[in-house]
Amino acid sequence: MARTVLDIPLKQSSRRFISVPTPSHRHAAPSAPWPWLDSSTSTDVTSDDAGKPKCPHSEGECGGCWYGYPQTLFPNWRVDQQSKSGIRKIIQASFSGHKDKSIIYRLDMLASGVFEAQEPLDFASQSTETLWEQVQERRPEGTRVRALFVEDLSGTTLQMLGTRYKIEPFFFSSALNWIPTRYQEELRHGQGDHMTLVLKFVSTKEILPPQGVVTAPQSPTTTVSASAGRSLYPDNPAEELVIDTQKPLYLRSSSDTNIVFQDLLALHVVRSNSGSTILSYHAPPSKWNSTSAKFLCDRISVAGRSVYWQHIFRSSQDPTCVILLMLWHAFYAWDEALEVLYRHICYLESGVMSTNDPKMTHELHVIRAHILHYDSLLGDFRKTIQFVEKIHNPTLVTTTVTPSSSSSATTLNGANDEWKDLLHKECAHMLSGVDRLEETLKMHDKRLRNVMNLTFSLVNIEDSKRMAALAEATGRDSAAMRQISSLTMIFLPASLVAAVFGMNVTEINEGSIPQFHTYLAIAIPLTIFTIWVTVALQFRSQIIASRERKQKMSQGSDLETSWEDDESLSAWSGLWWPILLGKIWMRKRRTRGTQDEKE
Repeated sequence: MARTVLDIPLKQSSRRFISVPTPSHRHAAPSAPWPWLDSSTSTDVTSDDAGKPKCPHSEGECGGCWYGYPQTLFPNWRVDQQSKSGIRKIIQASFSGHKDKSIIYRLDMLASGVFEAQEPLDFASQSTETLWEQVQERRPEGTRVRALFVEDLSGTTLQMLGTRYKIEPFFFSSALNWIPTRYQEELRHGQGDHMTLVLKFVSTKEILPPQGVVTAPQSPTTTVSASAGRSLYPDNPAEELVIDTQKPLYLRSSSDTNIVFQDLLALHVVRSNSGSTILSYHAPPSKWNSTSAKFLCDRISVAGRSVYWQHIFRSSQDPTCVILLMLWHAFYAWDEALEVLYRHICYLESGVMSTNDPKMTHELHVIRAHILHYDSLLGDFRKTIQFVEKIHNPTLVTTTVTPSSSSSATTLNGANDEWKDLLHKECAHMLSGVDRLEETLKMHDKRLRNVMNLTFSLVNIEDSKRMAALAEATGRDSAAMRQISSLTMIFLPASLVAAVFGMNVTEINEGSIPQFHTYLAIAIPLTIFTIWVTVALQFRSQIIASRERKQKMSQGSDLETSWEDDESLSAWSGLWWPILLGKIWMRKRRTRGTQDEKE
């Protein structure tokens, strides 16, 4: 089938794809004793709704009880519980005059293993009486499984299907609120059961960006820094980059913009000796961009043409084989989404080398948060496959009673042992694929962490370069300040003497003004003494530093020992620094002459 591409402007994409509901897992299964009643919700203990008789739901006695669903079959589901679960809102919309857009696509699997599409039920073009008759009509002879794909679920559709197949309201509430669940109910060995599967999986589609928007470098020679900063979210403000794992993930790393979003697979299976039914609920694609009923119906029909699967369909009457096909649809979506994610991570690895854009750094955290969430969804997918493999079809089970005791035992029919092995093999194939998906997801997470570490390393390297440049500039400034200080030190004694001679005291200005030669006679010796003492104080520390440098450069080699290496050099040795400097000059001159003679 052709790949779906959505022509949606990027400015409208955030409004088009919103967050899916956060699941309340406590309200997901009939085993929960208080359906949609939280601890903070007040409970009316005087209500006798649970004591009301249920509709017998049989011909001649059922007078259109579908109007009162779910309370006609499940009296404990009161109005406030229906409202909180979202069921009441859909039912009220149908009774308030809203146009019913619901469509049910029907696909029958015949005894020959061939799929045959039936005329869809369009709730917008027929009366409720006609629709109710069509919902209750008997299926053609030779129909093994009927699959109903419900698009745009309305209150009328919900009530009719729930009444016709005696569906526990938990299925509709879980599907409407995107709550993953799986459970078996109404188990009757040898007759049938009800099985509910609600699964969230990850899918991907493309959004064509408007013209003029740069999405990614088109060739290796194109600089990433020129486009990466505005390629990720060119039209969205930074505050839209909130880490919300329930929202779609935008991956703008190619000529087209890809989104990775959560999809829903909601199935209620009625397995019976008289024929099985699979009800598939589909969230409104206009709101959630999820898989449409028509698309999945056509996809299952195409899979029925496979020679491999036709052999499976002919070998067993179990509708579980059709459920496996629907799970394969989720598997394909997972695989495609991880491929898109792989390409985007490759883009980030190449882009992060050329830019330290804050949006790209933030996107790394956003993608990793989604990957962690996808890991939990993939684990739930694995549990669903294991559940389907474990829960055998009760219509394929024979109950035997031993004469010596009143106990009974249930065993698979001998003819269905082959199907049991085949089911185990097909589930093992899918679980093996899930293992590969999990390893791929782990690899994506590791590569993403590597990109994040690379980003932080590049930032640290840039900071180190800036600090080195700053230290170098500071060193140059310090050298300049030392030069200025040295020049100031030279003139400091003369300034001191001038200041002293300028003092208006008797010892200096008594009767006469001091002569200039007197000023020089005092200023020059004082200046020489100041320089002498200053150099003497710094000389020993410079000698010690020179000795340490020689030791580092030697690294164990034999070097000529000089007076600089003499550790007995005292603090007073700096007082005759001119003599020591002369020795240094003479030693260097002799060493240079010796080297010239050797050459």
